[in-house]
Amino acid sequence: MSILGGLFRKRPLSELLAEANALVASERHGEAKLAFDRLAGRAEKEDPELSRRAQELSNQACDSIAKVRVKEAAALAGAGHLDLAREELMHALETAQSDEVRSLVRAAITGMEQRDASKQATAAPVQLSDEERLMLITGSWEPLQAEELEGYGEPLMQALLAIDDVRGDDALAMLLPLSQSAIDASYLWLELARAQLLAGQLDASEQSLRTFVGRIGPEEGGTARLLAHRELARLLHERDDREGAVREFEACAEALEDDPRPLLDLGNYLRLIGRPSEAVEVLEMCAQLFEGAVEWPVTLELGLACADAGQTKRAIAELEEVVQLLSRGNQDVPAAAAVALAKLHEKAGNLVRAADLYRTLAQGEDRANHAVYHREAATLLDLLGLTDEARRMRERADALNP
Repeated sequence: MSILGGLFRKRPLSELLAEANALVASERHGEAKLAFDRLAGRAEKEDPELSRRAQELSNQACDSIAKVRVKEAAALAGAGHLDLAREELMHALETAQSDEVRSLVRAAITGMEQRDASKQATAAPVQLSDEERLMLITGSWEPLQAEELEGYGEPLMQALLAIDDVRGDDALAMLLPLSQSAIDASYLWLELARAQLLAGQLDASEQSLRTFVGRIGPEEGGTARLLAHRELARLLHERDDREGAVREFEACAEALEDDPRPLLDLGNYLRLIGRPSEAVEVLEMCAQLFEGAVEWPVTLELGLACADAGQTKRAIAELEEVVQLLSRGNQDVPAAAAVALAKLHEKAGNLVRAADLYRTLAQGEDRANHAVYHREAATLLDLLGLTDEARRMRERADALNP
């Protein structure tokens, strides 16, 4: 036989089969798949039964590749590389040929998504020391407030921690003796009122709040005054005295006329009691108090008020500004902003943006509603034809709230 004849002779089918089986034995499944495909093509006319068998073996090799990808995805997920793990599992799902292995891959996807969703939803909050908590509590004090309250020493500090822990009775046990012995107390009455609120002593708390407001100067108090008027407004609202609550916010705005916070409170309250057009006017006045850029909580509240007032285009613009600003700074987007914006976009037919917002919410700090956000996103993704992504979101939702 000539050299060229030896080079171009057909290799026996049995030899090709043995070579492909050897690749399987050495776990070179990708190469084995290609070898079985070549054998199936060669044997199609010469040995149809062997061609059919080679195709089956090719499918088995694909299943083996998929199983390897599942293991690689598990390793990636364990190392915290969830995006890469998802890619591996999607490739595995595309590669798998049998229903059994497809079910295995889907189970791996479900398990990974459910574990990740549960982990995000149950992440433990950061625990602060007593010293750190006191630094946060006292950090907003006015100079006169600090001068008075620091003079009461350790009993007051322990009372502040008790209030922070929602232990009103314990706080009262420390504050009442101080209030009885203190001379010319002002800011102490505010702390006493807060403890009385927690202990359910509403009438006594209102009296303490009014004592505090009456003892500080007309433009004095800052954040403390703001807190007092907020609590008085809340007490009046609970008695169904909405006009009285509005007057409390207005009184605070008059006392702190250059401070935008009282107007922000008033605008928020007007929106919540169903007076959104008035809320828009107040919030526009609030925005005018800023010399430079308006702070995002004002923009957020203005967007929500515009939405309630039927000013849809302006509402979307205001809320998008908040979402984009916080996203650029890697801050968590307030659920109120994102939910309202998602609903506005959905109503306007922009399902892609609405779904994207719900997916953002499903990874945010509002963990109690993660399951709801996952399901809302899944519904929109189904409408968009993104069924695989929709299934993933539902699987995560089921892990949080079956």
